[in-house]
Amino acid sequence: MTPGDWRPRVTGAAVPSGAPGSRSERRALGRGTVAVRLYLPEGEAADAVDELLAQAVLAEEVGFDGVAFGEHHAGFASYVPSPTLAAAWVLDATARIWSGAMPALLPLRPANLLVEEVAWLGRRHPGRVALGVAPGSLAVDFEVAEVPFEERYRRFAGALPGVVSTLSGQEPGALGGDAAVAACGADPIPVVVAAQTPAAVRRAAEAGAGVLLDLLSDPDRLAALSEEYRRAGGPGPLALIRHVRIGAPAEELDRRQYDLYRSYSAGNVQASWTSDQELILRDPSELADQLAGLVRRLDLDALDLKISVPGQPSADVREQIDVIGREVLPDLRARAWA
Repeated sequence: MTPGDWRPRVTGAAVPSGAPGSRSERRALGRGTVAVRLYLPEGEAADAVDELLAQAVLAEEVGFDGVAFGEHHAGFASYVPSPTLAAAWVLDATARIWSGAMPALLPLRPANLLVEEVAWLGRRHPGRVALGVAPGSLAVDFEVAEVPFEERYRRFAGALPGVVSTLSGQEPGALGGDAAVAACGADPIPVVVAAQTPAAVRRAAEAGAGVLLDLLSDPDRLAALSEEYRRAGGPGPLALIRHVRIGAPAEELDRRQYDLYRSYSAGNVQASWTSDQELILRDPSELADQLAGLVRRLDLDALDLKISVPGQPSADVREQIDVIGREVLPDLRARAWA
C-alpha cells in the first residue's frame, strides 16, 4: 500500500478543505461553530463504527462544524469508551470538521497520557481537535478503570490546571520533551470543563479553560453560570449542549434517556433540570430562532447539538443530521453570531 491508498470504510464524500462553503477557517470550538453529538448505533461493533463514521461524514456534508463524543464504559447507553479514539476515526474520515471528547472523564487515567494523545491528534489534524473534561458521576466507569469513585473530585481538581496549561502551550511540565506537546505553543488545543455549578465554572476560569454547559438545566440557571464564568475572568470558549429534534418527539426513548440521566446525576444539579429543555419542533426556522436566543442570552461561543438517544434507528439519526444541517444551521448562524 502506498501513501494515499487508504480510504475510510464509510459512504459519502467529504467536503474538501477550502472548498466553496466549507468554512475551513472555523477552528475547534471557535465562535459560531456548531457540533453534533454522536453515539454508537446498536448492533455489531464493526457495523456500529461504520455507521458512526457515515453519520460524521454526512454531518460534514450538510454544514456541521464538529462531531463531539462523551465517555462512558461497559457499553453504557451507547457512549464510546474512548472519545479521543473515536475523534481520530472521524478526523481521518473527514476533511474539515473538528472532533474531540466532550467530555473525557479526567480522573480515570493519568492526565499526562491523555494530554499526549490529544496533542498528537492535534498535530495530525491542526485546528480540528478539542478536549472537554469532567470529573465523572457514574460508578461503573470507575470500577472499569479501577479508580476509587470517591477520589474523583480530588483527582480532577489536581489534574485540570496542568492539562489546560500544557495543551495551551504555557507549561509542558513532565512532557517538555514531547514534540507534539511543544507544538501546542504555536497551535494550542482548546480545553473546556463540563461545569454545572458556580464553583465549577470558577475553577474552569481560574485554570484558563472554557466551559461546557449541560443539556437539561433551565436558561435562568445557565445564564447565572455564564455570568459567573465571565465575572471570574473565564477566557472561553463557552459552549452549550442541547437536545434538539425536528418533527414529532420520540417520547418513549426520550423519557428513558431522561430517567437514565437522573439515575446517576447529583441531586443539587437535577433541581434545575426540566425535560422541556429539549427543543423538539416541527419548524426548522423556529428551532433556529430558539437556539439563537440561547446563544445571545448566554453569550455562547459554540453549540453542541444532541440529536439522538439510545435505541433511535440509524436512518432517523441520519435524517435529523440532514434536516438540521441544511435547514436549521444557516438561519441559526445568521441570527446568533452575525
